[in-house]
Amino acid sequence: MRLTINESKSAVASAFGRKFLGYALWQTRDGDVRRAVSAKALQAFKWRIRQLTRRNGGRSIEQVVEQLRSYLLGWKGYFRLAQTPRIWRSLDEWLRRRPKSLASQTVEAGQDHLPGTAAPWRESLGCGISGGPEPSLVA
Repeated sequence: MRLTINESKSAVASAFGRKFLGYALWQTRDGDVRRAVSAKALQAFKWRIRQLTRRNGGRSIEQVVEQLRSYLLGWKGYFRLAQTPRIWRSLDEWLRRRPKSLASQTVEAGQDHLPGTAAPWRESLGCGISGGPEPSLVA
């Protein structure tokens, strides 16, 4: 068959030091072998989430949420066999902060209203009241 072997991916070594299809193996104190998401896969996951939730994307929050939903469902489906509940919890906590920072950036930009509706203080501009919101309310 004359197959060539990729030596950077092939080795005779302990299974605990190798990654396979995004998974890594670890051993519990009892000696059980468990599956975990590899560090490289976690790094790639966080990089992709940062790309999807970057603040200068020019997308609405609904578009970002839809893209996140699609990516997260696929990623979770692929790594559903991982046996690391602490990693899932820490990723969940980290992930929940990303859209919050995106939403706070939207509010800071003056889009503190639902899409398709006017901000309450902007409606007052047409009534002869000049300026925006009270400075003490903006902070």
